[in-house]
Amino acid sequence: MQVFLSEFLQVPSLVGMGFDSAQASFYAPEMDIPYSSTSYVWDQLAVAHKVGGRCEDTDEACTHVLLEVWKKQEMISKEFLERGEIDQVSSDGELGKISLMIPRHTAKEHPDII
Repeated sequence: MQVFLSEFLQVPSLVGMGFDSAQASFYAPEMDIPYSSTSYVWDQLAVAHKVGGRCEDTDEACTHVLLEVWKKQEMISKEFLERGEIDQVSSDGELGKISLMIPRHTAKEHPDII
């Protein structure tokens, strides 16, 4: 996903397994990504929406993309969708996944990716 964002869409990005883990880059000579203690970052997507996608303007945990969502999260994702805090971009095609989720602000600012 980092390569797609960086190379195709020209969006600088870092990879992280959650706000409480170190960020990394596919382009780094050595890539060591520790896992986060947080499985799903719904609240962090809502924060990104609230701050207009400018995570650098908040001290709250803030995330732009949740790449992997499993079926048991469907009820929670619907709550955030109904409140207008996230947008469901599309399914990634893998069995057992619901879709790629992003803050609604990001979807509005970059309609070309949905």
